[in-house]
Amino acid sequence: MSDANPFDPPVEATVADAYNPGQGPPGPEPIPKSLMFIGILGVIFGLLGLLGICSGGAVLVMSEMFVGLVPGGEDVKEAMRELMELQFIPSIVQLALSLIVSPLLVTACVGCLTRQLWSQGLTKIAMIGCIVSSLVGLALTAWMLLFHWETLMAPNRAQPGGEMATIVGQVFAIGLVIAQLVFYFWALIALRGKTITAFYEKLSSVDRSA
Repeated sequence: MSDANPFDPPVEATVADAYNPGQGPPGPEPIPKSLMFIGILGVIFGLLGLLGICSGGAVLVMSEMFVGLVPGGEDVKEAMRELMELQFIPSIVQLALSLIVSPLLVTACVGCLTRQLWSQGLTKIAMIGCIVSSLVGLALTAWMLLFHWETLMAPNRAQPGGEMATIVGQVFAIGLVIAQLVFYFWALIALRGKTITAFYEKLSSVDRSA
């Protein structure tokens, strides 16, 4: 007959209580809020970048068809054709950069949200790549606005409100890139900060002991 007291807690519960008194065995290290914010927003920006690759690539491939859909006479279509020829090389550069950076950003930020140890270094690389890509995009936009304003506006002048729509679109695009740049710089600083560094150190120690 067993001498065990039926009212004593099971051995498993005693061991769990020794790890974390009253709460059971320790769970996974909680993700810092700053890292979670970086992960979520990074995935969103990365997916937007992939969407931009698809739409931008489609416009380049079907440029003549796109020109044919522009309302207006032959002079408007010719102005649009000239604009697209001018933007061809800048668009290729931006698409190439985005094709490298966007999947990298999505992969790194998904790694952050799933507590992957490799995501720390990869996210830093992705943020630096995003900063470079955004700065190149801003430089190309500034080049178009400063040196090719007439070419940029010509296809839209024949349309009611077309000139204002172009200005609003350019302002919105520049504002979005600046907002992304602010996020990328902040994220790079936060990734080097004490909170996130300590999180990855604990993650590393758990990984080594496993």
